[in-house]
Amino acid sequence: VGYTTHGHGLTVHLARCPNLLNVDKERMIDVAWDKDSEITRSVGIMVLCKNEKGMLATLTGNIHASDANISNAEIKTIPDNRSLCTFEVEVRDIKNLKA
Repeated sequence: VGYTTHGHGLTVHLARCPNLLNVDKERMIDVAWDKDSEITRSVGIMVLCKNEKGMLATLTGNIHASDANISNAEIKTIPDNRSLCTFEVEVRDIKNLKA
């Protein structure tokens, strides 16, 4: 389901996403992947993980193995020996995103 935001364009959520329970229904639109297109879409992925040696290599290796391209990454160490990793990746379709 697409949702038109104030100043941030369109965000897409799963239809069962709990974030959609409290939104203005008039700003929601149906969306679907164009399965025939060769165009990629930029998708944000946030990972909260243990801050340990090799974790970034593991994460980026998994993204690479799914045949997605990382166009931006931000890694922050946070308390309790954890890291917050935010990636912007280019995917072809929902199947590519799920991989």
